[in-house]
Amino acid sequence: MDNKPLHGSEEAIFEDVVFRYGIRQAVADGWLVDLRGYRVATGTDLSKVKNVRGDYHVGDLARAVNTEERNYTAFRHWSDIARERRTIVFCVDVQHAKDVAALFKSEHVAAEHVDGTMKSDERAGVMRRFSSGRTQVLVNVDVATEGFDVPAVSCVLMLRPTQSWGLYAQMAGRGVRTLPGQVDDTFEPKSRRGSIAGSEKPDCIVIDVVDLAGKFQLTAPEDREDKKGPPAPAGVAGLVGLPADFDLQGHSVFEAAQWADDLGPIKRAQIFRRPMSYDDLDTVLTEVDLLHELSIPEELIGHSSLAWLKTGDGEYALPCGSKGFERDRIAKISTDPLGKLSLTLTSSMMEYPSLPVGDELAKAFDEADRLIRMTWSDCVEIVRADARWREQKPTDRQLQALQRMGVLPELVAVCKTAGQARALIEQHKLGNGRRRRRVS
Repeated sequence: MDNKPLHGSEEAIFEDVVFRYGIRQAVADGWLVDLRGYRVATGTDLSKVKNVRGDYHVGDLARAVNTEERNYTAFRHWSDIARERRTIVFCVDVQHAKDVAALFKSEHVAAEHVDGTMKSDERAGVMRRFSSGRTQVLVNVDVATEGFDVPAVSCVLMLRPTQSWGLYAQMAGRGVRTLPGQVDDTFEPKSRRGSIAGSEKPDCIVIDVVDLAGKFQLTAPEDREDKKGPPAPAGVAGLVGLPADFDLQGHSVFEAAQWADDLGPIKRAQIFRRPMSYDDLDTVLTEVDLLHELSIPEELIGHSSLAWLKTGDGEYALPCGSKGFERDRIAKISTDPLGKLSLTLTSSMMEYPSLPVGDELAKAFDEADRLIRMTWSDCVEIVRADARWREQKPTDRQLQALQRMGVLPELVAVCKTAGQARALIEQHKLGNGRRRRRVS
């Protein structure tokens, strides 16, 4: 009650947390129901709302969000998504709760509001009616947070923006209880999850009402390397390590988190770089795949100054342009079953003998780069990875060449630089059929 931090700073009471058991693990273990997330966008501007001790100033926030337009937008989406579900609504202050409860009742929904200013017997009556199901929607202010337990709740409507992940987790957590007796006699996580999936409450819907809030860090505090600046308003996806503004579009938080775990570091980083929805993932990650394949292979960075393309396991190619009658010059490096690397130089006029370049990647490419410069000295400006032309926009000639080759427009659009466009052209010439796949 002294408002001092329990951990995470020098003045904290404890040095560290020795054990964490988060919502994601509890869902995986079959002790809690899964969450499905929705985001409802509004035009409300929170950028001028002051911050007090790591969260929004309540008075400023209430004045910003308690509007007829915002409240009705939230109600309409709740009605479309969760009309039949027992629901808890979290509001900013007493007047906000009263206004929202009145709106629900005007739409013929059994709703009541509860707040800390009510007499204890009046508050208890509201809670009783909600627990029994006579009241479908409970609109509250700081009452149904910690310690409030109605297992039948299967929807949480977040009308109260917060930058406090602890508070957000408490609010979302009101809907993750399993129904009584649902998992008591089940000993294996898989069996518990199956029991929950077949019950009358297989999941809980969380509806985040999202406002215009300026630029913030997108991850939960414990996941951020840079602790400076306020976090984004908390959202359900952030509870499992996804970006706070990631739009699940009604998909499972647990499944989305498992999917994210399977991504490599490059793809995972991409989902934190711009606002994204679940339906965007295939397109964005296909773009990441393509751009990755059009870039210098990671294993060669620092070992070669030339713009090699990876064409297979242990196989690399470097298109070296044309000169006079000698056209389509290309250098290729391949690896034999014993791990030995060899360089082959070919053109329209001749094929040079295959040259062994060793079995250490760094030395092999250093030697290959030297031999290419000796054989085709005029190609250096074309093949250098840091040549200035590579960072310029794709030329009309490049775009026309890609069109003639039949490369899909969606893939051409991914190329933002001349270097990427050239790499796509060369990949196509090399016969890499994957270039023709459609972005889904």
